[in-house]
Amino acid sequence: MPARITRDDEGINLYFADYADYETSGEFAYDFIADYDRDDNAIGLEILWNERERVGMAEEPLLAFGIFGTALAGLRWRYQADVVDTGLSVIDVLRRRVEGMITALGLNLRVSYGQPGQSFDLAVLDVGGNLLLAVDLKTGKFHQDRAKQYISTLNDAVIPANSGAIGICVFIDLTGESHRYPPVKPGRWIDWPEAKLPDDGHIWAHIAIIPPVDCEYPWLPKSFLPSRYEVEVGA
Repeated sequence: MPARITRDDEGINLYFADYADYETSGEFAYDFIADYDRDDNAIGLEILWNERERVGMAEEPLLAFGIFGTALAGLRWRYQADVVDTGLSVIDVLRRRVEGMITALGLNLRVSYGQPGQSFDLAVLDVGGNLLLAVDLKTGKFHQDRAKQYISTLNDAVIPANSGAIGICVFIDLTGESHRYPPVKPGRWIDWPEAKLPDDGHIWAHIAIIPPVDCEYPWLPKSFLPSRYEVEVGA
């Protein structure tokens, strides 16, 4: 089954690869469900908003958010293989994943990365260069003041200046300890149990979603990337 995108009364379905390899699924935001093969590679995305819910809603920001969320959710389970074993940076891994999904589907979207003067680390743009998704991503030791700064920049400057755009601020804590500190609103701590540390601990990520201005999308930041649920093939 080749890569493709379908739309029907129940939602939007994106297939990045051969769906015959489907093994498990996981909901990473309200009615955003990523599908994986047996090696935890993302092969599909289901956006389960029915046709009535999608009326008057711009589709491109939804797709950008869903594709990046799928990439980030997959990294949660493949951190060792995709980052540690390859020596690539986290942002490079995510960029490649997002670009691969966009290319597979033939979408008129592009990824902007490492541009001079850009106040965030990765962006997804439409064909006209309009910002759809802005991502600020940091790794290392979590600092609340720094997290507040990054979230504030997206919330107060980037997103209001780009109507309809979505912001995601991700801080991947490589100490395995910082989740003991309270999250910075509207962020939350997410456990990455498969992302191992040398001392047998594992990584936590602090993730905040900045919704579009004046747009009531039906998700909450606290619902992003909960524990993946397993679905048996053929169930």
